[in-house]
Amino acid sequence: MGLGYALTEEFVMERGINRTNLLSKCGVPTIDDTLDVDVILVEDPEPEGPFGAKGISEVGLIPTVPAITNAIYNAVGARIKDLPAKKERVLAVLREKGRL
Repeated sequence: MGLGYALTEEFVMERGINRTNLLSKCGVPTIDDTLDVDVILVEDPEPEGPFGAKGISEVGLIPTVPAITNAIYNAVGARIKDLPAKKERVLAVLREKGRL
């Protein structure tokens, strides 16, 4: 979720109208675009949660964008301020800074 938000997902709006009307067109990563994830199951039930569940919601989204955009900055010196940080945007910032 966070990688797609940072690198590929883009909803185009024009005058308040969503022009990206299909999920297949907005850059949501598919299973083929993702890396393998090692899941570590921790059996520690939460007494207040339903069936002992703990909610983590979208906690993984919060640090992902700054981590990726700072990694781009550290690697090439291009500060990306608009998402997604597609290669075209990185190249545009590099050209703007005279680094290409």
